[in-house]
Amino acid sequence: MEHSHPSLSEIGRLSSYALAGMILLFTSGLLGVFEFIPFSAVSPDWNLGTISPVDDSVVVFVGLPLALAVTLIVRATSKEPADVTVALFATPCILTGCLALYQYYVTPAGFHWSGALSMGTTILLSFVVVADGMIEHVTVS
Repeated sequence: MEHSHPSLSEIGRLSSYALAGMILLFTSGLLGVFEFIPFSAVSPDWNLGTISPVDDSVVVFVGLPLALAVTLIVRATSKEPADVTVALFATPCILTGCLALYQYYVTPAGFHWSGALSMGTTILLSFVVVADGMIEHVTVS
């Protein structure tokens, strides 16, 4: 019996569902929806000794949007119309994530709206990805 390996687009599809769900759970916890869970007890410790610690805002406002966008671009390699359309929705995530990264490293210190804008586009994209997953599950069943 031969086992078929999942294609790159299938891996991208499953990764995008998992990442979008994680983003929505994370932002729900950040907004206080799950106040009964002690997030400080389960949050990772970024202090890596001699290596400079990673700034949490870069991970949240740049890393998550760009990771979701990459999984959607990989998913679009299937060339199915729904996958390509969902990947097109990743364009604002890429642009706002790059803007947030630019403002973090290049512009002087201060408050910048690009991080919040980046996270806002990521939350909207996560809703689209989760809705796509639910529609696909209903149509396959």
